[in-house]
Amino acid sequence: MKNNKFFAVITGDLVKSKRLPNQNTVLSALNSAFNSVQLFLECKQNSNILCAPFQIFRGDSFQGVISNPELALHVLIILRASLRCIRHTQRRKNSIDVRLALGIGTVNYLPDKKVSEGDGDAFRRSGTLLDTLKKKPVFLAVDTPWPDINKELDVECALLDAIIYKWSAHQAEAILGYLRGLTQAEIGNNLGITQAALSLRLRDAGSKAIEICCNRYQNIIRDVSHC
Repeated sequence: MKNNKFFAVITGDLVKSKRLPNQNTVLSALNSAFNSVQLFLECKQNSNILCAPFQIFRGDSFQGVISNPELALHVLIILRASLRCIRHTQRRKNSIDVRLALGIGTVNYLPDKKVSEGDGDAFRRSGTLLDTLKKKPVFLAVDTPWPDINKELDVECALLDAIIYKWSAHQAEAILGYLRGLTQAEIGNNLGITQAALSLRLRDAGSKAIEICCNRYQNIIRDVSHC
């Protein structure tokens, strides 16, 4: 693996997964989230950047590797949105959610089958960051080789986390379509609601703030990784 190429390693684990009805619910929820990521990448004509597809380990944890770090924040948000779409409870604070740690860096070893056995700076950053997240009240964080960028991303991830935490299942569904680049008419048709209702749903879900954060992240990662 070339040491001058940057990768994005995403490691996650479901929050309070023992509250879910059974193990089948866990597997179904995670596989649905992974499928949502694949659909997003296909719409962006970047399906091949998922160079190590997400794999589940320890029952409720998972890991995947993306060869284009610029799209990684979109992937994090899509994973959380997909999980929060699942209606196993009527109480928003008890919605299915996940801690997600994004590590950007080089990769020394990318296994063909078991991604969790990979090695390199990106893997170490992601794994260490997830351990840190378990001690914090936020479920989303990014660690890169650039300290100044980390400081900015800490702020943006905290704001994104606060927005995502308040999503209802309906709002999460709307955000999924929005991030895939569907028109409001297409999203409304898929969800069976009017365009006016969808517009209100997206506004309440903070879609514009999410778009601004994603664009900012994409620009700064592009700039530093191409230097």
